[in-house]
Amino acid sequence: MKVRFLLIIVTFWSASVLAQQSTESKFVKQDFGWAANNAGFFPIGWTRDGTYFAYGTFSYSMTIFNSSCIRVVVQDIVSDQVVWNFQNNWAESLAGDIVMYVPNSSEAAWKEIQATVEEPLYQYQIETGGYSKPAPFPLQSDGDELNIEITEQPEVDYTIPFEVRAVSNNLGVKRIFRSVRDPMSEISVLGYFPNPDGSRIAVIIAVSNVYYPPYATTYHVIGCHREFGFEKQNLSSQAVRLNLIQHSDSASIELGISLLSGPLNDYSINRFNLSGKEFAGLCVRSLQDSADVFFYTKTNGQWFEEPYHERVMIAGWLTELRMFESGLRRGFTVSKDLEYKHGFATLFLYDPATDRFEIVDGFDKLGQIFYLKEYPNVFYTYYSCGCADACWVSRLCSVQNGKVEIRMEIGCTCTEFYVTSYVGEMEKRLESSSCEDYQSDLKFEVIEAKWRTLAKTYSLRD
Repeated sequence: MKVRFLLIIVTFWSASVLAQQSTESKFVKQDFGWAANNAGFFPIGWTRDGTYFAYGTFSYSMTIFNSSCIRVVVQDIVSDQVVWNFQNNWAESLAGDIVMYVPNSSEAAWKEIQATVEEPLYQYQIETGGYSKPAPFPLQSDGDELNIEITEQPEVDYTIPFEVRAVSNNLGVKRIFRSVRDPMSEISVLGYFPNPDGSRIAVIIAVSNVYYPPYATTYHVIGCHREFGFEKQNLSSQAVRLNLIQHSDSASIELGISLLSGPLNDYSINRFNLSGKEFAGLCVRSLQDSADVFFYTKTNGQWFEEPYHERVMIAGWLTELRMFESGLRRGFTVSKDLEYKHGFATLFLYDPATDRFEIVDGFDKLGQIFYLKEYPNVFYTYYSCGCADACWVSRLCSVQNGKVEIRMEIGCTCTEFYVTSYVGEMEKRLESSSCEDYQSDLKFEVIEAKWRTLAKTYSLRD
């Protein structure tokens, strides 16, 4: 009996030693700073099951005094939650002759914190290896191509909302991240790090302040499963298009992304009411340089697609459908490119006589469109023609018989401000002065005020 008891103890002790040896051999002392010589962002490693990703970031600033910061993070790549992080800051002192050491590279900063962060990284079972720098997109595998796209909305309260989407040619699209950025910053996709079994990737996004000190960069690490969570929509199907219209938000423009016969396509939806009748428009990028515009009317609570649609040329990768209003006339404008400097767009105006949306000739050459609430039958435009926006043209227009009629024009020729009126084929110079008042940060407010004055002076309500 005693022999058996001792045998059990010895067996248990031997198993414990073997388990300890196995664990120690699995988590031998590693060089967690193996990639810390990369500037800005560097990988540390993954857990073996690929759910935790460890990485570091470094920043160095030379402004009034030198400063630097290093941060080490362990992140759950499934939930995108940070499970552990460590941060150390260094800054020169401005007091007397005190000299503070400030590491000026990620490699030097890592040496300062290495002893502090090694134990937590061991505890989270991080193993080094893999890519030392993010791999570039697109990710191509098994006949599919995965890419990352960033879309931005108009600025709100000095912030620009943006979202990050994973786009697969075969699987569809899914949103993986949403945030906001400062208007003075720039956003970019650095690439990705695959986890050990390749089922997930860590997408690295950088938001950099490039316009004023300290020129800091914020890094976003976003987990993305390579197979799950994608949605595929085929907008070549009328039923799918009608479903999008039925569930769109009537209060705002809706921008989306879909897959149309394989290639990536974008769509935009807008709606309006006119004389008790509800209309909607759907713009779908059909080819790289063109988009199809579909029109809808609502009858007895049900949306119906009109039997006609139009194709327009576009300049960018994303189109936007906006409502246009001129007096009692309404329609949709399709921008050629959200980031296109001059804001050129095609106008589809609803004609009650034909019960159709018709293209308005000449509208796509006007530039950006603005409205004067007191003068609903006219609108004014803005077009920059060079000299760092010091040279510009703004026209007061109306839509008559399916065409744009230019009523007046104001502008700056970099040095001279002028006002010109148009009556038929005749034009008349009304004013000429310095451009000084139109070259400040309040230029657009000054232009609007000038149009209000001219509209009142020359009775341009009709």
